[in-house]
Amino acid sequence: MNLKFVINESVLIWYLLFHQSISKEINDYKQKVWKNYCSEYKDLQKEKEIILRDPKNYIPDDDTIYDIMREFDGYDDIYRETEQYKMNIIKIWDEYKTKLNKELKNILRFDIDTYYVLLVNQKLNIIDLSSDVTNKIHTIVYGKKMEEADIQNILEIIFSVLKKEMVDYEKENQQIVEAVLELAILNELGTRMTGMSHYLVGGRNNKLLKRQIYPYFLMYLGIDRDDLTTYMRRDGIVFDATNYTNEIQLRKIDLKQFISFCIKNQKNMSFDFERDVDITSDDIKASCQKMQVLAMRDQKGGDSVRKITASDNVKISQKGYSAEAETAVIYPKLKSGKTDNSKAAAHRYVELLTAADNPGKRPTIYLPATKAIGLEEVRADSKLESKPTVITSDKQWLVGGTASDRYFFEGDVKAVGTDMDVSCEKAEVGIRKRKGGGHSINKIDLYGNVNLSSGLKAATCGKAEIFPEDEMVVLSEDPVVIDREDNTRVSGPRMVYNRGRRSMTVEAEEPAQNAPIEERRTFIPDFEDDETLEPETKTPPRPTIRILPRSRK
Repeated sequence: MNLKFVINESVLIWYLLFHQSISKEINDYKQKVWKNYCSEYKDLQKEKEIILRDPKNYIPDDDTIYDIMREFDGYDDIYRETEQYKMNIIKIWDEYKTKLNKELKNILRFDIDTYYVLLVNQKLNIIDLSSDVTNKIHTIVYGKKMEEADIQNILEIIFSVLKKEMVDYEKENQQIVEAVLELAILNELGTRMTGMSHYLVGGRNNKLLKRQIYPYFLMYLGIDRDDLTTYMRRDGIVFDATNYTNEIQLRKIDLKQFISFCIKNQKNMSFDFERDVDITSDDIKASCQKMQVLAMRDQKGGDSVRKITASDNVKISQKGYSAEAETAVIYPKLKSGKTDNSKAAAHRYVELLTAADNPGKRPTIYLPATKAIGLEEVRADSKLESKPTVITSDKQWLVGGTASDRYFFEGDVKAVGTDMDVSCEKAEVGIRKRKGGGHSINKIDLYGNVNLSSGLKAATCGKAEIFPEDEMVVLSEDPVVIDREDNTRVSGPRMVYNRGRRSMTVEAEEPAQNAPIEERRTFIPDFEDDETLEPETKTPPRPTIRILPRSRK
């Protein structure tokens, strides 16, 4: 490529007028000009695109504002500084242009026309491109602070030129375009020119997206599989090469075609982290030894993390709970399917699993402490030691909403907490936000071979419903309660223990069929996202829960 560095006085004055002031003196002068020549000032603002369309032949309809700016006491100094800036830029370009063009041709694999770089004072700290997409305007405006013999300025100019070359891509794909150009120019070309990795250079908003593209970009560069580890170490970007198909065809295309490849396959791209990995968002923190992240562009053009797969010593903390597991799949925000009574809403979804190669380490979740569960109704006045609710099972799921969260457990469920020791086959826990802040457990449901111990009492049943805030437990499906102090045994179709009221109720028969019963079905979102975002186990078991009227007798 060929770059022509020029100073166009009309361009320089326009940016001095309409960009952030570079000094108090020029700001005061601009205010005076605006006050006295407001109409002419406004008219000139509209001429930016006209100037950039053909700066060499641009002739203003009215020279008034230009002439007034030339009369500013500091203008000559600004112009001389700009001329010196131009000489410094040209010096660096002349020194590196041969090697730059060689490496650039190897990376881009297509030619670029001559571009005019309209230099302005570096104090303006600006890179500007024409917004006119109907004409191929081979000009850019550049004025960024420069350290002596700093090639970074040239890299930024080339990057801006390439952005101008790629304006034909649709708006929704612009972030992918920019991410690829950062990889190609600011990162790879910068690395080749300096001999040191430049892969940390670039926009913050593109960081995640670039990690997604990075493995494929190495394939594009023609890096052999045996050499991938070397490049990962060089650039500080680690991924599991076994998760990627070696796309041989990528080394045979140019950068424009590679961008098209990334756009076409963006939903299938992910990136990996290894060794002491941490991730933090607004409402969730996670750490592990290995993590794979799927990020996609959101409607606002930013990176949106859609799926996180963590493994090996996983630790997660999120409002109201913490958890440990060998494997976790995290969906920070998924939309639930619409129902007759509710609108689609975003939910957090976390799946905790036992690793196949480490079956002895099961997922464990730590939830807020509760009051007594209610089985020891005669101990209502005694003070119990408050303990966190700790639940272990083969599989665990969390569905997090705005005001409440739901937790599901399956497979040899064990739970301990304040005055509670439980085992069962399946369980569900509901947590809601308290008005004064914090979170509390409002409901625990236990299913299948339930064994419940509290104080001197032990219970077995097919189903148990625990209401910690009311210190009440409801036992059904052949419940049996044994008092270990005197070895007495109580059974019945349904039993209600209320510690707060110091009461116990045994119902002699099942409630009548016409009795009012609240029907509720467990909720797990029906995902509206792409199939690639659905969890391997789409939903945990969905038992039907019948909450019977609470006895207050």
